[in-house]
Amino acid sequence: MKALISAHVDARWLMARVFLVLLLAMTCVGSVSQPAVASCGITPYGLIGDKWIAMGGEASALGCATEAEHDIPGRRGRTQTFQFGQVTWSPDQGPDLVLAVWSIATRVFVDWGPTDPLNYDFFIVRWDRNGQNAGQVDVTGGPRTYGAFSFDAAEGWSSVVVEGCDSGTFGSTCRQGWTAAAGTYAAPPGPIHIAAATDPAHAFDGLDQRRAAAAEHLACTRLLNPNGAGGNAGEGEGTLLMAHLEMVRRYGAGFRCRGQLPSIDLVNRSIMGTGTHPTGSSFSTAICSRNGDYDTYLKGLVVVVNKYWDLLNVSARQHILNDLLTENGGHSVDDEKTPVCGYIDLPESENHRLLIESARYLSNQKLLDATGNPAYDNNANGMRTYLLGQLQNFAKYDFLEYNARPYQRYSIDALLNLYDFARDPAVRTAARIVLDFTTTKFALSSNQLRRAGPYRRLTSRTDANNQWYYGGWSDPQTAFFLYWTGLAANLGDTIPDWFTEEAVQAGLSSYLPPPAAVYRAMTKASGPYQETFFHGYRPRLSYSPDDPSPGIEIYSSSPSFLLTAGGVWLPSGYGRDEWYDRIGTNENYGVPQSTTLMPTRNHPTVALNRDQFIRFDGYSDQSPAGRGKVNTCVQGGFACGLQLQVPQFWFSCAESSAYGVWQFLNLNTAACGWLGFYVAVHGWPGTTNPEYGNIGFFYAAESSSMSFADFRDRTLASNGGVPDRLDPHGAYTFATPDGHSYGFRLVSPNNLNNEPLVTSVDGRGNGDFGYAPLVSGPYLNAPGGHDGYVELWWPEGSQRTVLDFRDALNPVVR
Repeated sequence: MKALISAHVDARWLMARVFLVLLLAMTCVGSVSQPAVASCGITPYGLIGDKWIAMGGEASALGCATEAEHDIPGRRGRTQTFQFGQVTWSPDQGPDLVLAVWSIATRVFVDWGPTDPLNYDFFIVRWDRNGQNAGQVDVTGGPRTYGAFSFDAAEGWSSVVVEGCDSGTFGSTCRQGWTAAAGTYAAPPGPIHIAAATDPAHAFDGLDQRRAAAAEHLACTRLLNPNGAGGNAGEGEGTLLMAHLEMVRRYGAGFRCRGQLPSIDLVNRSIMGTGTHPTGSSFSTAICSRNGDYDTYLKGLVVVVNKYWDLLNVSARQHILNDLLTENGGHSVDDEKTPVCGYIDLPESENHRLLIESARYLSNQKLLDATGNPAYDNNANGMRTYLLGQLQNFAKYDFLEYNARPYQRYSIDALLNLYDFARDPAVRTAARIVLDFTTTKFALSSNQLRRAGPYRRLTSRTDANNQWYYGGWSDPQTAFFLYWTGLAANLGDTIPDWFTEEAVQAGLSSYLPPPAAVYRAMTKASGPYQETFFHGYRPRLSYSPDDPSPGIEIYSSSPSFLLTAGGVWLPSGYGRDEWYDRIGTNENYGVPQSTTLMPTRNHPTVALNRDQFIRFDGYSDQSPAGRGKVNTCVQGGFACGLQLQVPQFWFSCAESSAYGVWQFLNLNTAACGWLGFYVAVHGWPGTTNPEYGNIGFFYAAESSSMSFADFRDRTLASNGGVPDRLDPHGAYTFATPDGHSYGFRLVSPNNLNNEPLVTSVDGRGNGDFGYAPLVSGPYLNAPGGHDGYVELWWPEGSQRTVLDFRDALNPVVR
């Protein structure tokens, strides 16, 4: 998020800051002679009271006073503390000098003056945090009797003092000393408190409250620069425009956030001060850099253009039409590539291509309305055909950047915009098909909105690094579904602050996931299921020398747990990975993760993060990139693999039994949180392989299916032929205590991703993944393979939805 004011302190910057402070004083409620708002319990008076009222009184950035004005111990002056800061009077630096300090989130604002009859060439602003010096700056080039400054602060109490100084031939002279200190407690924003839900039938009941809460939270805890973003506008600025305008739509032109201009004025001014820069990827190397990502601003701007156009003034509208909608007309092949240092053209990333083309399509609609120029006709210039073809690829093969962290957010935002604002029914339907597929996929592959699946991009955002499945590096759709469903009991009925942008983006769209997706995301009570995804052999990207390798995802769900296969390592799909490797910046690989057993319920005392799960980390011969890792051994409640991890704390809460290399855990105990299932583990401890670490398998079953003693005894009786020490390259069969069997291997015999590690189920062979459809399972199924035809089943609602994108120009939902 761009800060309200740049850190540069030249004359132009200072004048802009002073103008902003004066404008705040003029536009805030009341004047110096108006009494305080009655709802404040303490009425400030004198110079401090005048400053407070000039800033807006109760509605000001300071809020209400929390104590009476009082003397400052040890020096002349007075001070008063407010909800969000302090104001001090320092007569030794000027008989009317007051210093006001306040904060919005972690941005601290400082305003001082007047120093009359004294005046200075510059001011020194110094601040401490929690009693330790944290920074100092000379504010130069502005008015000689007052000034303003702001800075970013870490959480804690920031105390500020100001001193006026004059420049001289032999150095500076600071005669009057430091003002009395004024301070504020700066802290990151808290979470968004929402209307939560647990029953799928009532998930949408709280949507409007969640929508309003998210928009207000974003608008009032981030800072939109009233002078515009210049040539650096990005996603943050675009989403902030949306949030402020949604507040104006709801509450009228008088709406304003504490310490900010009225939202309608702030937005119009910010748009007027915003310039353009390239769309597409940004990068920085030792020899060159590229300032891209303007398309991330455009995705917010097209929402403003289509949803809030009536709230913009004439100047802002003209600036948008004449200058800011830079992606327009027909498709340009230049947008398919990113030139690097004049040396090589690399394929533009999938998410940027989708952002650019969706913005182009929607910009054309607005520009055609405004100008009548046929160059903006999406039918005549080929954009309709081109865009539908791109969207059909997603229906056939899923995203190249499947489950991307964080770029899935960009792709979904582009689709939401097309769904909301495309006037062509075919384009709107196409966007809905892809959205319905990807939201249903998330619902089926998550547990309490937590997802541990494999993904492509970014390699640094693994669960091993992230740990917490509601954290900022976790799956972006967790954030979207927190808004759509309100399933937030694990978060205290809140949406974390770091998911605010996603909540606003989803909240301001008219799209809602299918009822089947909402149902599966919120409850797994109807019974077990397994969904397997094989992305297939998608067409090669332009400017890439490589054919994209298909990923594999397996999710096996039961009411009390979710088993997730970690997938396989994949090259980027963009090509030239070796070139990226040489410069050390390749973040684009497909990331295999651990195969995890995720309980649905919570442990009573231990936060169930990634390291607390029973799992197979898998083996990598090129760590840490993960190349060669194949974590696809999941079927039903069964999983096998390498680098077996069983966290010790499970043994302390479970009822357990050990028989040689077998361990049996009853996790349906009060100490474990009544998790509702048993686990049989073969290979812990004592089966360490010199190359692969602990190897083995485990099987999880609902505790309601039989007693723990029966589960243990039947498993042992049925698997007497399984050796204690497994050969990583051997083939074995596990028999479940309820009469099923799974043939399996721990390592692919030919080291190929497509070879299944679960080789048979009840004696029937599992086919090669290379012949698998896009998705197979009871609730999401692609019977035609990769032809764009997908069926979405919801038996509880007696409903089947067909997503038919076999004809690129005529997608159908029925």
